[in-house]
Amino acid sequence: MRSPVFRRKQHGAVAIEFAVLFSVFFAVLYAIIAYSMPLLLMLTFRQVAADAARATIAVDPAAGNYEINLENRVNTIIDESWISNTGWYTNCPSESGTGYSHLAANGRTLTVCIRYKNDNYNNDPIVPVLHLPGIGQIPRLPELIEGRSTIRL
Repeated sequence: MRSPVFRRKQHGAVAIEFAVLFSVFFAVLYAIIAYSMPLLLMLTFRQVAADAARATIAVDPAAGNYEINLENRVNTIIDESWISNTGWYTNCPSESGTGYSHLAANGRTLTVCIRYKNDNYNNDPIVPVLHLPGIGQIPRLPELIEGRSTIRL
């Protein structure tokens, strides 16, 4: 049996160890959540852009207003996805206008592009940024989160 003097010296050691370990485990858990949301968003943008590009194959080029019909088809696919309820996305800037799709000058290549609502994700993140001493910013992500898909018609 240990002496009571030894116990008095250890009083509060468990609380200090818990505080140190809790901060490490919390940082790891927060990093998992904070990185998974933007990566899920990026993968969704890529998948929706690919689905919209594939869906444009069904648009008849002989019908009038081919480019408008392509953009309408792309908008329909985007509106049917789960991101349509979030408001987290916008179109990519292009030379031809403000739509999600851009038909190349040759009329044979269509690019569909969806990006996060701001040019810099870190200025308006979905998950708040956490600054930890010694570790730094969690999450550290690129500025641009977008999904782009190109298809030859």
